[in-house]
Amino acid sequence: IEFLTDMEGTYNLCFYIAESGIIAPQKNDNSNYGHVPDILDYEHNHVLRTSVWGAWGTEVVSAGISQGETVTEYPSVTIHNDWVTDNCTVIAFIYNTETYNIIQAEETAMIEY
Repeated sequence: IEFLTDMEGTYNLCFYIAESGIIAPQKNDNSNYGHVPDILDYEHNHVLRTSVWGAWGTEVVSAGISQGETVTEYPSVTIHNDWVTDNCTVIAFIYNTETYNIIQAEETAMIEY
């Protein structure tokens, strides 16, 4: 992560894996589908599979950072056998821990190494 401007404060990096295209039952509370209690072949999208560093992420800047400085993190994720990696995305964002303002966010296809 390259900082394009001077930033005051503390910043955390969050890193999540989401999966789409999961076919599984879904409770039916929508009258448009009739009175069927469950939709058995519902397609679930953007399902959170894991949060690498917990819900609040990991601290990457503790007391401000200067323009042009970079922060590098290499998260390690265990891929479960029931995940379809072709349907997974990586979601990462950095935020100020005092204001909770998100500074930058990115979502991209997951690439296995």
